[in-house]
Amino acid sequence: MNTKLINVYMAKNEVTKEQLAKACNMSLSTLYNILKNKHNTGMKYIIKLASVMNVSVDSLLTEND
Repeated sequence: MNTKLINVYMAKNEVTKEQLAKACNMSLSTLYNILKNKHNTGMKYIIKLASVMNVSVDSLLTEND
């Protein structure tokens, strides 16, 4: 998971973790786990994140640069 891309998105758009989680219809704990790469992220969450962030699913699935 490209957590750097998620963090850059939040910083550029001044979006908090709470706001991003709500926009993606996921719990805050799920988002924290995604950002810490603590569990296998379900495709539904990846698709939601990509949609909200307006990026491709592939870009979220690439490793951090």
